[in-house]
Amino acid sequence: MPHGQPHALIGAGVAMIPADRERSGGFYGLTARENLTITGLRPHWRRGLLRKGSERAESADWFRDLDVRPSSAYEQPLGSFSGGNQQKLVFAKWLRTRPKVLLIDEPTQGVDIGAKATLHHQILETARGGAGVLVSSSDTDELAALCHRIVVLRRGRLVATLSGAQVTQGDVAHACVAENIQERP
Repeated sequence: MPHGQPHALIGAGVAMIPADRERSGGFYGLTARENLTITGLRPHWRRGLLRKGSERAESADWFRDLDVRPSSAYEQPLGSFSGGNQQKLVFAKWLRTRPKVLLIDEPTQGVDIGAKATLHHQILETARGGAGVLVSSSDTDELAALCHRIVVLRRGRLVATLSGAQVTQGDVAHACVAENIQERP
């Protein structure tokens, strides 16, 4: 992929949800609707004109599906939403592209328990739908809840691989802090 060309990655079916949504997750001065549809405006163009009504209808669907509140605020700036609702909107922006590969860094950092449950559901549904999902998280509970295989890195080196019955919060936490753990079969 050519460096600096996000449309090439999007076209290849790759989506990334960054940890730092304030710096690279969304455009805080744009509306929620504009943030949602920015990853692909083609469905909303007709005869050279952008159909905002079509964008609003799609936004309303995402607001409902991800329980974004207030439910009709898609014309409000992204920056006016709570952190959990901002994160849901960032997810929606990328999930609407129907990615083949979804890369997620710290998916629920700083969100409340309700938003966390909604986001976890969306991650699992995306994986069930056939996408490859890679989650990077410092939350061992989150990793145990979402992953069927976990790779633990320390200082850039592989220190453990957990799968199957080993994917528990306790085993993940132990692998993260143990100094000389070997890869387990």
